[in-house]
Amino acid sequence: MIMKIKSKYIIFLFLIINASSLSALELPAAELYVRCFSHMTGQRPLRSDPLLLQVKAGTKTYIAACMELFSKAKLDSTGVVTAKVGNAPDPIAQRVLQTFNNFHNTWFTTLDFGSSVQCDQYDLIDNQEMSYHISNSLFGGAPYSQVITNDQTYAAIRTNPNNVNNTSSRVCGGAFLSNVILLSTVNTVSDWGGKYRVAKWSPYIPQVGALIGIKPMPDEPFIPYVAGLKAAWTADPYENYDQTKPYAQSKSEEIGPNTFEYSASSIKTPSNTKLHKPYGSGIIGTVPYLVLNNGRKESFKADGVVNVARRWSKNVIKDVLCRELPVIRIEDTASAVQPTSGTPFRANASCVRCHNTMDPLAYGIRNLSTARFHENYASDFKNESGYTYNNENPGYVPNPSDPNDPKPKVWGLFKTLFARKYPIRDPQATSFRREVADLRFHLQPPEGKFNFRDIYGVLHSQPFTDLTGPSSLGNYIKDLDDYYVCAAKRYYNFFTGINVPIYDFKDPTMPAPSTDELRHRNNVLKLGTDLKTTQSLELMIRDIISLDIYKQQGFGTQ
Repeated sequence: MIMKIKSKYIIFLFLIINASSLSALELPAAELYVRCFSHMTGQRPLRSDPLLLQVKAGTKTYIAACMELFSKAKLDSTGVVTAKVGNAPDPIAQRVLQTFNNFHNTWFTTLDFGSSVQCDQYDLIDNQEMSYHISNSLFGGAPYSQVITNDQTYAAIRTNPNNVNNTSSRVCGGAFLSNVILLSTVNTVSDWGGKYRVAKWSPYIPQVGALIGIKPMPDEPFIPYVAGLKAAWTADPYENYDQTKPYAQSKSEEIGPNTFEYSASSIKTPSNTKLHKPYGSGIIGTVPYLVLNNGRKESFKADGVVNVARRWSKNVIKDVLCRELPVIRIEDTASAVQPTSGTPFRANASCVRCHNTMDPLAYGIRNLSTARFHENYASDFKNESGYTYNNENPGYVPNPSDPNDPKPKVWGLFKTLFARKYPIRDPQATSFRREVADLRFHLQPPEGKFNFRDIYGVLHSQPFTDLTGPSSLGNYIKDLDDYYVCAAKRYYNFFTGINVPIYDFKDPTMPAPSTDELRHRNNVLKLGTDLKTTQSLELMIRDIISLDIYKQQGFGTQ
């Protein structure tokens, strides 16, 4: 009898201690507010923080306080953060916007233009442009589906964007000034005197400084096509222009007020390309994404066999769907393996498993490529009136009131890459598999195919046409749960530090998840499918910080 009493007492004592331990795992409300404040700003709140004081006093829940903090960074009608101190953006709101935009930048595999381009590349094309799409959805309230379907792109609003002395953030170390002549040397041709005919140009220049807002990318002039001396004798190296119609003088407003020599031998149609104009399907069709993920030298022409934009395909799968190749099963590729093929990767089942996704996906951008502004080393340039400019010290600002001041200076864009299309000139090919490289493949309609097994094990083999319109790639991806679960996985990791692998969960070759792994997976699946319904990243944040796991010390892992 005594032994039984002692045993019951020990069990009772254990239950008390264990219950006390479990309750201790959940952080107090004030500490939970500090936790979410730190996640959203990258720093701890001041002790005098008004929201913190309200949470401590019990007059506001930590969730309400966290979402009020978040709301400070919502974008107003001008695209700037809502919260202000006087007329200036609230520093805390700016921190929230910057922290999340930095987080969104981490979603992308490639953000470095590489060593083969000059610093002009970073001054003309913003490699953070893709993250602005996601940040605009988060803080501007745009449906999350638009991140992968929008034909619009976005630009940063930053502090002191027009300060001519604000050179520290310029990669090139100097600001682009309105009274310095920017040159388009696309397709220019030298005359016998060693001079180049050029055009004044005013493309949109990304702002520098602290991020305080996001706005739709401003419109800009077309990249000027320059009909230089003897231009009619030179083949168009980019095949980017309609050579069948004469360049009418009445259309000169398309490239600004510049006028050029007009003669039957040199008149050509200007480019329909704008430096920042996206090509559809949201982030994956932006100019920086195409330039960063081209994976080939400039002006390359896809041939359907060796030369296709596989880096773009691979990173679309990784950046948008959180998956690594292969994303189809070995049995899905049986009919595609060709043991006698002269193309080595088509004879090997393991290779085909990746190529059967990469290659057909890249076919959908077969007519997209990159080009450089012509590189030359001439010291002098002619303007549209034949006046010669000196190409020295391009950062120098001329003084118009000084009669002894040298001629206006120019800024030549020698190695800057941009994206453009080849024209469609041939009929659609009949097969996605080619034994021999097709040298006119890049001139065919850009039809691709999306071969992919989703998280539920369903095989997709979906044709798509280009990156725009109802049959575009982005318009198909937006209907997949995987797209939203990928975003949920990343936000879950951001707020809890727990990385949930995303893959074909029905693949019989994959090991069964542990109980803990399954719990986190179910959290992410629920968050993702809810996001698909609400289209609101803001609501997903609220749901994450409301989870029991978010409330626990060590997020339930300690």
